Amino acid sequence: MSSNPHDFKKEIFRKSIHASGLFFLPLLFLNKFIFSGLFVLFLGIYFLIELLDRKNIRLPFLTSITHISKRDNEKNLWARGPIFLSLSCAFLPLVFSASHTCLGLVHIFVSDSAAALIGMKWGNKKIPFSPRKSWAGSIAYFISAFLISLFWISPTQALLLAVAGSFLEMLPIKDADNLTIPWGIAFLASFSQ
Repeated sequence: MSSNPHDFKKEIFRKSIHASGLFFLPLLFLNKFIFSGLFVLFLGIYFLIELLDRKNIRLPFLTSITHISKRDNEKNLWARGPIFLSLSCAFLPLVFSASHTCLGLVHIFVSDSAAALIGMKWGNKKIPFSPRKSWAGSIAYFISAFLISLFWISPTQALLLAVAGSFLEMLPIKDADNLTIPWGIAFLASFSQ
């Protein structure tokens, strides 16, 4: 990540979209099929925006959001982050309970966002096996994951999931953390309760 103020503002915008998934979580507990279908719809809309953009057809507002949200290395490419996040949101509820799905998604919506923003702003010390990640970002992930998990599970379980999520967040896999974190946390949560 870069300490460029423009890049940081762009990352704040990206992560605010990421974190907006929190607003949909009540629907998960009301009807998991509608929740899943909504994210399949979001994925379809993203694909449509990208396909039309390749043909130089711009959808008002939506194409602009997609362009603004892309990192510099994603220009002219399909961004994997929104695809992986939508897939996780769509299919996690079909495999795990609402509470386990919620834990996995909260980790990616909140803690991954905290890790990215804190790491980008104050992450000078990089993790040796994952040079794009920083210790500051991983600590931010751990603290936020622990605190937010306390809404659903015991402190011991929250601590274990925060450690596991921090490890998954540290791995040097670009954008795939939108799959590995929610699936890993939901899987581990299903054994811890």
